[in-house]
Parts: sequence; structure tokens; C-alpha cells
Amino acid sequence: MKILYTHDNVYYPTENGVLSAGQFSYDYWQPYLEAFGELTVMGREGHLNSGTDTSKYNHADGAGVNILTVPNMNSVSGQLFYKKEVVNTIKEAVRNSDGLIVRAMSEIGWTAYKEARKIGIPIAHELSGCPWDNTWNHGSLLAKAYAPLRYRRAKKVAKTADQVLYVTRDFLPNRYPATGQTAIASNVRIEKPDPAVLEKRIRKIHSMAKNKTLPVTFGLIGHLDHRLKGIDIALKAIAQFHQAGARDFRLRVLGPGSPQKFKAEIHDLGLQDRVSFDGTLPAGNEVLNWLDNIDIYLQPSFHEGLPRALIEAMSRGCPALASTAGGIAELLPKECLHKPGDDVKLALDIRFMTTSGEDHLITHAKRNFETTMAYSQDKLNPIRKQFWSDFAKRVKASKA
Repeated sequence: MKILYTHDNVYYPTENGVLSAGQFSYDYWQPYLEAFGELTVMGREGHLNSGTDTSKYNHADGAGVNILTVPNMNSVSGQLFYKKEVVNTIKEAVRNSDGLIVRAMSEIGWTAYKEARKIGIPIAHELSGCPWDNTWNHGSLLAKAYAPLRYRRAKKVAKTADQVLYVTRDFLPNRYPATGQTAIASNVRIEKPDPAVLEKRIRKIHSMAKNKTLPVTFGLIGHLDHRLKGIDIALKAIAQFHQAGARDFRLRVLGPGSPQKFKAEIHDLGLQDRVSFDGTLPAGNEVLNWLDNIDIYLQPSFHEGLPRALIEAMSRGCPALASTAGGIAELLPKECLHKPGDDVKLALDIRFMTTSGEDHLITHAKRNFETTMAYSQDKLNPIRKQFWSDFAKRVKASKA
């Protein structure tokens, strides 16, 4: 069974296979391989600089998974120079497929969707985030102009797809209603948290509360090359925290991209030597170990579905503060939330979180840890397995 999976992720072809800097490692494709036997994944082609340390990247391809990359046409120049080539490649890939999976909404996905509708193969839509929020908050005027079009496309695909998989319980189904078969399952992939993780977190909180000379370590995971994760909001908020004369602190940022664009802002805010950019780590235990060294996790995003990084932080018992973007309000209580872009409220929340005492932090640690039980593999895998099994049956029936 030939299934085409389209998404805007960037993949890096190398002599030793195809790499990804994000979550799309080979392990990510296992639920699809169980249902379909093989999978062709289409995304944007990236290029690594000479000497790039690839040890922190993930291998994306492997047995049964073929990665097909195309030039980036998400720009004016891309549309001018690459559109014809990319469109022809996408159409050929769709025509060689028995079914199509469109993740989120991209130019790749939209072109594939139109061709799939034309030839009549089954379509599944993975709504992993809000295309409107993603595009409107990307940072450029051109993106804001593009947002309404991307929003309408996503609504149409959700409405007409044979199956739709949502990552949020309320936010995305309400904004992008479906008429076909639906299921709700976050795309986070975590094992059921061990109680020992929470015990370790409580000891860490106790140590931080007892020794107030220890710096509080804030953490944030997100891509550095756009503003969607609100890194600039976090910087402004902790600068206000600093100016208020609060205890010593550090901010650690994990994620791909160049930190150079933030250097001037960090200097202007007086945060030199207090902010570190830790690059990337392979998904899994290394990221979880990184989170174990964070005292308070920040997710001041402008766009989200149901953020994997936040759920991973919560699964480590980490107290967290976040914006109301996407489905985050399904994860955290109101007292821990601010409107996207509201650095003043985030600064106040940081101040309260760091001064409210050990018992308050432990309460949040326990609550966050328990919340993530609903997002562990043993809870979500059966939902995903059934959804993709149903899609495989649909594809088989369409060929009969």
C-alpha cells in the first residue's frame, strides 16, 4: 500500500541517509508503517553547512520509509523559481500513491490535496496546529497577507477529508470542523512517566526553595528562526523579572536555528551571561534529561497545536507558564496562562511562581505530572492505531 505523507518539515539528505533537526526521526513513522507497510514522506529540502555537527540530528528515513524532498517554495523567490518543478514532483508523487496524508497546511500539502481530489484517492488530514495562528504570527507582512488563504484552505481540507486527526480536544475541532471520521490524539510521544521522576523533581524544588542563592533556571524549547515560540516575549519578561530585583536566574533555550538575531536584544535588556542557547538534542532521553535541569518551563508561544515540548516538560514534573495559544489551556490552569505577546503578565507570573513558596511549586509539579498521564503512549497509541488502521481499510476499499 503506497501512502504519501506531506508536510513542511525540512529534511537534510546526506551520504548516510536523510536527517531531521526536529521530531521526525525514523521512530516517529512506526504507527504508519504498522498500518501501511511503507510510507513516502515529502517535505522541504535543507542544506547543511560544511562541518555541521550532525550527531544531534535524527535519522528520518529507514526500512519502509522513503523521504522525498523538494525545493522550498514558501517565498516569493521560491514561487518564481521552483513552483513549476515542485508542483510537477508533487503531482507525480500523488499519482503514484494509493492514499494521501496532509499534515497541517502547507503549499506542498495543498497541491497534493488538489491532485488527490482530482484522481479520487482517500485523504486523511492531520491537524497538528492552527494554520491561521502559525502564519499570522510568523513575523512578516507577507505572512499576514497569506494567513487568510491558508486558513480557508485548512478549513476546506478538514471539511472534505475522509478522516481528520486532531491534536487538541476543543480548539482545533471547533475552528476547523470535519464531516468525515475524526479522532483526537496529541502527536506527543512519551512513555508513561515513572513516579521516581516526580520524586526527583520534588527534591529539586526543595533544594531551590531552601537555598535561595541558587539561580532559578528557566527553560524554553523552540525554533530560533521565527517568532512563533515567543522567545522575544520570554526575554522581555525575564528582563522585567530581573529589574524587579528578584533572585538570580538563567534562561536556557533549546532548538534549531541561529541565536544571532537575539544577541542585540539580550544586550539591550541587560541579560548578558544570563541567556544560553543550547542548540539541538536528539529527541527522547537527551531532551528529557535537559528538562530535568530546568526549574520553570516557559511556553510563551504565538502559535501551537498541543505543544509537545510543554507536555514533555510537564511529564518531568516541571512547573510551567505558557500563553493561551492553540490548545495550551487544555493543559495548564488559568493562573499559569497569559495572552500571546503579553510579556508583562508573563513577568508577573514568573515573579509569583518564584516567590510563592515550596508548597505552591510542588502542587504545580504534581498537577503537571498527573496531567501528562493522559498523553502517554499507552493512552494515545490505541487511538492512533485504530485511526490509521481505518484509513488503511478505506484505501484498500477504494482500490477494490
